[in-house]
Order: sequence, then structure tokens, then C-alpha cells
Amino acid sequence: MFGTWISSLFLALILCDPAAILQRADAVDKQQEELRRRYVYRELQTNWNKLEGTGKARSGLFENLSVEGLRYRKRLARNGKPLSAKEHKQVDAAMQRTAAERRAERKRSGKSFFHRVYNFRYGYVGEEGGVG
Repeated sequence: MFGTWISSLFLALILCDPAAILQRADAVDKQQEELRRRYVYRELQTNWNKLEGTGKARSGLFENLSVEGLRYRKRLARNGKPLSAKEHKQVDAAMQRTAAERRAERKRSGKSFFHRVYNFRYGYVGEEGGVG
């Protein structure tokens, strides 16, 4: 039964247009990006530092969100206390720098992996206009 499934999948891949597969994958990637953009959660991280000898816990509250399509951990509190105004500005500035870096990287490398592959010219090695 598993062999039949594999062979039918292989046959489907052979019969399908590679460009259509990549376009579908790009569309699914865009849908996933929209879902990631809306998904935000908070994380409380607690560390016990035995090296200090105090035995006190150190904690941090973080907000996990999507910044330019990738996960970003934004600090909200330290040791159960909200960040000071100065720390809050530093955290926001760091998030803005990260967003700018990610935008620049996306602009430099192209729209997406699927977009780059889709625009690649397919062909057989040694064939005019093909790879190689």
C-alpha cells in the first residue's frame, strides 16, 4: 500500500508542471506568513543562577511576534518588573533595526525562495539556454 502511494506521488510529480508546483508553494507560503503575522504569544523565562550563590531566580517576560516574516522575541519585563522608559526605547530601537535588516536582506536576495526558483531557467545540461 505504501509503495502504491509513493508511486502515485512520483507519477503526479512527473505529470505536474514544476512551475505550477512552485507557484502553489509560494501561495501557501504567503498564507502561512499571514497566519504567523497574526500569531503573538508571551513567554516567561525563569533561570536559577547557582553561580551567584544567592539562589534567586532571574526572569524575563518576552513577547514572541513576527517581524518581517521571522520570529522575534521582544523583552517586556525583567525580574517581574516592567522595563524602564530607557530600556523600552532600547528594545523598540533594536526591533526596528532588526526589521530594517530583514527588509534589506529580502530586497537584496529577492522576493522569496520560490520566486527565485520559479524564475530560474530550466533545461538539460548541454542544451542551449539550459543549465551548464
